[in-house]
Amino acid sequence: MLEANLKNCLVRLAAVTIDLALWTFLAIFTLAPGVAALAALLVFGYLENFDALFVSIVSIEYMYLTVGMLLLIFLILYYPCRLESSNLQGTLGKVVLGLKCSNTTGERNGFSRVAWRLILQAIIVCMLLGILALAMSPQFRDLVTAVTGTASQGQARTFQWTDSIVLLILFAPYSMALLTKNNQTLMDLMVQRTVTSDKTRTKSNLNSLFRDFLHILFPDDTPVLRKMHKITGRVVRAFVAVWIFSLALSVSAVLALPLAMAQADQVFKSEEQGNLGQQQQQQRKTLFKHLDLAYGVLASNSQATSVFRQQCLSKAIILNPHQYTYWYWRAQDDLAQNRYTDALADASEAIKAYGKYNTPSHNALVFAPVRLKVVAQENEEGALYSLRAQIEQKLGDKRAAFADLTKAISAANRAEDYKTWLELQEFIKKENESEAKVRLAKMTAIANEAYKNLLKNPARFQEKKDLYNRMIDLNNAGVAALVQNKFDAAIKIFQSAIKVGAKLQNNGTGAGDSFEIAFKKWQSALGLDSRYDLAWRNLSIAYNGKAKEISDPEKALTYFHRALYYDSLNEPAQVNTAAAIEKLGLDPNSFAAHIKLAESAAAKDDLESAVVEYTLALKLKNDSDVEKKLALIQSKMKESGTSK
Repeated sequence: MLEANLKNCLVRLAAVTIDLALWTFLAIFTLAPGVAALAALLVFGYLENFDALFVSIVSIEYMYLTVGMLLLIFLILYYPCRLESSNLQGTLGKVVLGLKCSNTTGERNGFSRVAWRLILQAIIVCMLLGILALAMSPQFRDLVTAVTGTASQGQARTFQWTDSIVLLILFAPYSMALLTKNNQTLMDLMVQRTVTSDKTRTKSNLNSLFRDFLHILFPDDTPVLRKMHKITGRVVRAFVAVWIFSLALSVSAVLALPLAMAQADQVFKSEEQGNLGQQQQQQRKTLFKHLDLAYGVLASNSQATSVFRQQCLSKAIILNPHQYTYWYWRAQDDLAQNRYTDALADASEAIKAYGKYNTPSHNALVFAPVRLKVVAQENEEGALYSLRAQIEQKLGDKRAAFADLTKAISAANRAEDYKTWLELQEFIKKENESEAKVRLAKMTAIANEAYKNLLKNPARFQEKKDLYNRMIDLNNAGVAALVQNKFDAAIKIFQSAIKVGAKLQNNGTGAGDSFEIAFKKWQSALGLDSRYDLAWRNLSIAYNGKAKEISDPEKALTYFHRALYYDSLNEPAQVNTAAAIEKLGLDPNSFAAHIKLAESAAAKDDLESAVVEYTLALKLKNDSDVEKKLALIQSKMKESGTSK
């Protein structure tokens, strides 16, 4: 009996597989165009510039998918009930494999009995899945460990036994068919149903199976049913029309994507050549609004070369500079290519974009939050800070690396990341402490030795000290002016402080002047030269404050340029510079726009502004010609004594 039951079970399993394949094909055929069209709409912003049309199409697609899912669920439930209670006495899979469903007396089951069996099966399966979830939970495993009292080495074997028992319970309702007389599962026993082999089915039955199958599913032998068929026919025609529309939309999205990328490439070339028209600028902001995702996907290809990845990431950044992922990937590439300065700049941009634009958008479109990201980083914020810490460590800035690792650790949400970053932080901390001790000892020795030489010429030493004190006094006065928002006065005071500081930095009579060498060593060992750098940073703050008081964006931009020239890390000045460029009708994320501003400044002999704009352009794209122009201007400023 066991062998016969096993054979019957395998045949029943094959029949279920045929039915599942049928429904899978039907579901894919029905829903795939709608899913593809909706994905194209949501991900690439297809037709998003036509707001009313876009929202209407998305609503239609949502409705189509909802109705399609409900119809599929209805048919999946109606299909076995209708067919098993018909003359066929079985679903398509069972009929094809020669199986017949009946009650224990050999008569066919009624519709309600088959439906009741499906309900019981759903209830039992849900209960079994609940048991499985409970058995796999950590709480249950802790309970088993406490009850059995097993040590850690015996827990694995205990859990193997419990998992095996749970699996036996899970399959028990179905494995009962191997042991029962009529090959019945638990659900079959509950409704008195049997599934037996029917050898009376002939070839003619199989040939007419499809016709009988449709006739049984959709009978039309009564006036009521005929009327229902007319209504159903209209629904089906509408459904087919939306299906064709969805298919056309998804195909058009696939065809439109390479065309849009080709147009975008033309815009990029025009931008590089500096002749980007107003219409093309509008295109880049609207028609290619979400095309960055396509370039991001291309860049994420593991088979792509480094050059190709850089090109794709640069285009993605131009289209969407607010997506931190692109900056993060480019920083990784720069780090791999040992371009540490570029990598640090990109990593900083990634952190800035993550902090500023990672909040949910207040878009009027309700589906905006589901727009896909290019990457699903496990610890996004932590990964950004840890990457920048790696770069800073390569550059030798261990203090900054330690600070970034602290931020990464606080953002960690996985134990392995937390452990890795904590170990790296401890390693840097020990290195810093060790280096600090060595550095302090060296600096103390240098300062003492230099001080002995300085005392040999007390008059010159006193003069240097007076200059230093004068610089400190001026710097303090400038800070006081800043507090009172007297930016013009502050600028003049800080410029005077910098001039005094420049005298302090001069080498006196010559490069080999032993006094000047001793003073430099003494000043550096005590950290006094940092006050000179502070004057530059304060001057940058003063220029930024002055610029904010000016309503003319072109004139204000000149002052913002000064602020960035004297301190390129002045973050408020960076933001204000971008805003001023936008007020002039230019794109602050455009390479060509920065080149245009730089050349205009150079023509006016505004060399500081030219340096800043060329530097900003190089952050967006490496260009050897721009690097040469920048070096030429810096050399010119150095010769004239106007460089910082």
